Amino acid sequence: MENVAEKQHGLLELLRIRLNPVIEDLGYELYDLEDLQYQGQRILRVSIDHEQGIQLEDCVRIDQMLQKLFDENDPIEEAYTLEVSSPGIFRVLKNPEHFRRFTGERIKIRLKKKINGMRQAIGKLCSSTEDGIQFLPENESEEGLFIAYENISKARLEPELN
Repeated sequence: MENVAEKQHGLLELLRIRLNPVIEDLGYELYDLEDLQYQGQRILRVSIDHEQGIQLEDCVRIDQMLQKLFDENDPIEEAYTLEVSSPGIFRVLKNPEHFRRFTGERIKIRLKKKINGMRQAIGKLCSSTEDGIQFLPENESEEGLFIAYENISKARLEPELN
């Protein structure tokens, strides 16, 4: 019997396959897709990106296009709210492509288990491979650590705001 997480993952993959070409045809990137529960309400969050950034008009344009697409064939049976947004400056890093794109940037990571006594840290994303990242924690004199993706529970950009 399929559990809720597997069913949700399957839905997100189906949506990703359906939405990616449509969003790309309009000149945007489907950065992330989330199926969330917030205060008892289901939210389908679609994060889009563009090399020149995302403006409110971009979100409205994609929202209208997705509403039309879902009016024709909606894969979600129960009520939900569609939310289209930019990933923002503190964007979440989820897949190898995200880490590759932001090599050299300051990030914050949370690990599933401690590595070298560290469970959470801010530092530099030195490099990335298909298996993991080379991470240099701030205030550490030693060289960076290799952290496998499977050991990262959460990662996001952590720009210094002046």
